Amino acid sequence: MPYFVDPDREFAALAVGVVEQSVLAATNIKGEDAFLIVLQNMSAVETFTGAASASPDGVNQWAVELNDEFASIGPGVTRRMLIPADRLWVRVTGNFVGAPDTLRMSTVRLRQAVRRG
Repeated sequence: MPYFVDPDREFAALAVGVVEQSVLAATNIKGEDAFLIVLQNMSAVETFTGAASASPDGVNQWAVELNDEFASIGPGVTRRMLIPADRLWVRVTGNFVGAPDTLRMSTVRLRQAVRRG
């Protein structure tokens, strides 16, 4: 089924340290049929460790997604996670293992063409 694609953030460079931090702040995705998160590790040597979480209100009850796609992203590796329509808020947290470095993040909102109104 075709989707309308709405780029949300494109190739935003993020400085990430060794202490866990928010990579993608709490984002409201209510009403989207899917939400795509793309993380690219720009480091030549460091591994990024992260997790995506979902919440019903964007403040409480954060539950880590079972898909552990962001659990370990090696140097130069790009990983993607498609968040399904039943999630209302999403965020990504993580850190680099050994030394601070840079991630590149893109997000895309997807809505089925037949629902567009």
